[in-house]
Amino acid sequence: MTVGEQAFVLLGGGVDAVDIVERVSRMGYRTVVIDRDEDAPAKPEAAEFLCASCYHEAPVLTALEDWAKKTKGRPAAVMCAGVDAPHVAAAVAERWGLVGPSRRTAALSRDKYRQKEVLRRVWVRVPWYDSTRKLDVDAVDHLREDGWDLVVKPVDSRGGRGVIRLLPTVDTAWALGEAQAHSSVGEAIIERWITGAQVSAESIISGGRLLWTSLAERNYARLDEFAPYVIEDGSDMPLSDALDNCETLAAGRVNEQMQAAADAIGLLDGTLKGDVVLNGSMVTVIEVAARLSGGSFCSVMTPLCWGVDVVGLAARIALGERLTTADVRPWFARHVCQRFAFPRRPTCHPERGGHIIATGMSREEARANAAALLGGA
Repeated sequence: MTVGEQAFVLLGGGVDAVDIVERVSRMGYRTVVIDRDEDAPAKPEAAEFLCASCYHEAPVLTALEDWAKKTKGRPAAVMCAGVDAPHVAAAVAERWGLVGPSRRTAALSRDKYRQKEVLRRVWVRVPWYDSTRKLDVDAVDHLREDGWDLVVKPVDSRGGRGVIRLLPTVDTAWALGEAQAHSSVGEAIIERWITGAQVSAESIISGGRLLWTSLAERNYARLDEFAPYVIEDGSDMPLSDALDNCETLAAGRVNEQMQAAADAIGLLDGTLKGDVVLNGSMVTVIEVAARLSGGSFCSVMTPLCWGVDVVGLAARIALGERLTTADVRPWFARHVCQRFAFPRRPTCHPERGGHIIATGMSREEARANAAALLGGA
């Protein structure tokens, strides 16, 4: 079978999927995009489009079975494209014998409480946490009275929905109710808020081995403005000037934690997205997800900054290729800055407006270029 005849299934056709679908298409594969929106932004980039909810296993498997009967074809690979649906990717991979996360890996990727339980057992540093299955409002209030800085979030949601900091003016019962309302199982997790440099990480994993991790410092400059909701206004790559001198050391420590996290959840092949906090020599893993990142992190920012084609590498892994560090070869090219427009006050990340990505020979130049572009938009 030629490259052009190999069907590459991509779950998700939203804005975050456009660059991912385009990249896989440029590699010569027959992209089959699955999304419930008939007018999905990535649809024009796809060779074929199947209308089904990419977050639900049954309709995706049914759509692919119908497609296979109609075309006499079969999927050669499957990946999430800007969506948090590793459980569906696992189901597709299992059904068609493809490379992908196992059912267990996908479940641990989505359930933040179970995930922290397995990470903690292998000595991955995670924040203190507990579940609303064990703590009631009074118990959380006692922690607050003792001076704990806490954040609550749904145990299994996405896009920052229902993520609320328990600031002094925030009612505990209301915050827990909001977080539980955004969970498919009505459960929330309570975590200690960790101070430090908030960092997005994306690791490339092949054959169980972490090959490289891309790092970006999340921009929380507007955290107080949008409080109590936790809203990120883009990010900067590479890490800040204050961290640049020790970025190699920081990356090494992040790699250690991300490798341990991948081992703990059983991810052998693919990409591992992580939210981590750097504070001095300490690396705290907030959470990880067995999928490609969204928000142009993997498809635009990392290639611009480091010359690493994360999407292309992930696609090769999904097709069954075993990669080594020689396939990655990062080289620093330029500073990259991403910033968002905010047409209204957001309560979660999907409520942000569009974003721009600018470059420069320094962080300051990249930020200035981003501000100029955003101001002229």
